[in-house]
Order: sequence, then structure tokens, then C-alpha cells
Amino acid sequence: MNSNIKQIIFILIALTTALSARTQSEFRVKAGETFIVTKKDRKMVVDKWIMEDSSTIILSDEVSKWKIKAAEASFDKNCRIIGAGSNGRRGANATAIGKNGTACNDGQDGGTGEDGMNGSEGKSVKIKMRLAYVDGLVIDVRGGDGGDGGNGANGGDGGKADCNTRCNGGKGGNGGGGGKGGKGGNGGKVEIDYRILKNTKWPDNNTGIVTITTGGQAGLGGDGGKGGKGGDGVKCNNYDHKNGSPGKDGGNGSDGKKGKDKCGCIYFLGFSEKRNTNEYSDSQFKVVKPNQSTKNPRRKGNLNHKNPSWW
Repeated sequence: MNSNIKQIIFILIALTTALSARTQSEFRVKAGETFIVTKKDRKMVVDKWIMEDSSTIILSDEVSKWKIKAAEASFDKNCRIIGAGSNGRRGANATAIGKNGTACNDGQDGGTGEDGMNGSEGKSVKIKMRLAYVDGLVIDVRGGDGGDGGNGANGGDGGKADCNTRCNGGKGGNGGGGGKGGKGGNGGKVEIDYRILKNTKWPDNNTGIVTITTGGQAGLGGDGGKGGKGGDGVKCNNYDHKNGSPGKDGGNGSDGKKGKDKCGCIYFLGFSEKRNTNEYSDSQFKVVKPNQSTKNPRRKGNLNHKNPSWW
């Protein structure tokens, strides 16, 4: 392949990458309003990104990863970006209660509880920006909790002993097992690469940028149903017929597993404030304006928002 063809292919790839990102001059979410990120917004390149007081950005179900690059970004107080996983549905309790046995017959076993559903994984957020102002921003991409397992049903009682048929009391039915708890969804990953614009003034009491990337809680196993009573014995003229043995209690369902915690990573000028979320469940990164600015040695190039090659 000659050098001219290679150059053409390189240009086509660069153009395709650039066109795949949605580019606009200003992305503003007004005070108290909510912006829903859809598939067409999953990659954004903007001149200005402004979130006013108590504004919210929600990642829709069709978006698993959101990437945004801003030449200038400002966040007023109580701003939120939400991409948390959904909680798993609770398993249904068993409705099939064991029927009581007729004379001499055993009781029926109880039904098993339904397993809880798994929580879904939190979404990923990647931000690259020049930061002009921040009062308070929370990025919540925690995993969804696993659903609890349903409870098992009770077993039926055994039938009574009978002199005419010369039988002992029936055994009690076993209780149904509890459903398993669902797994918690893994937390989403947050990566923020930022620099601070010069000549900016922020509130002294700003809450900075908080990332929540914890895995979802495990669902609890359902309770097992109770075993049925054994059928009553009876004294006959020539022979005593014994009581039936009781049924066994159903076992409790096993608990699910907690979802894995992921990284909430914020990089400033090549310095990584990466924290292990197993140690800090709700890692808070308070942005402090530095005295002077230096180049970022971690990456080559700059934050030219018109070049989306960092995707």
C-alpha cells in the first residue's frame, strides 16, 4: 500500500470520528430542568457546557456510555448527572401452598419462591473539559441493587390415621424453598480530565465534584416455607395407629453477590486523584483552584474541542 492511499485512509478515519460526535456551540441545562441523553447525544463536543442551579442530566436506557468534551464548563449548585443502574425486581412469593392430605395420605409440598432479578450495571461517563466554575456537581452511576428472593410456601398437613383402612397419619408436606437473591449490578466508571481556566472565581464553600460509582447491594434470599404437621394418630380396638411425621421446613434462598465498585477518576494536569472505591464508597473530589497552571504530562496534545480523537 503506497503512502498516498495510507494518507487517504487516515483522513477518512479522522473525518468519520469527528462526524460521529455531536458538535454544538452551547449545551445549557436551565435551572431546575432535566436533559435526557439519548443515543444521538452519546458523544458530544461543545464550546460551552453550562448546568444551572439544580439542573439534571439523565442517561437514558439506550445509552451505556456518555462522553462529552467542552472547551469551557460551568456547574452551579446542586447539579446532577445520573446514570445509575436499575434495581432488580423482587421475586414473587410462592402461591402454591401445599394441600392437606386426606385420611392416611401425606400433605403436599409447598411451592418454591421465585428468584430475585439482578440489578443492572451503572453507566460510564467520560468528561474532558476546561473548567470555568463549579459550585456543586454529583455524578451518580452506582449499580442497581439485586432483587430479594420470594418466600417459599408452607407444606400441607398430613391426613389423619384411620381405623377402617388401618393406616397411620400421613406425613406433613415439606415447605418450599426461598428464592435466591439477585446480584447487585456493577458500578459505572467515571473519568474526568480537566484543566482550570484562568481568572475564575468560585464559591469558597463549593462542594466540588462528587462521584458515586459503588456496586449495587446484593438481594437477600427468600424465607423457606414451614413444613406441614403430621397427621394425627388414632387408637383403634385392636391396634393404635401412629401420628404422621412432620414435613421439613424449606431452606432459605441464598443471598446474591454485591456488585463491584468501579473507579471514580479525576485527573488534573496529569495528577491522578484516583481512589479505590472499595475503600471510599462515595468518593468526593473537591476541586481546588491551583495557584498556577502547568502542562499535562499524562497526555500528548491539548484540549482542542474541535478534535474528538480522544474518544
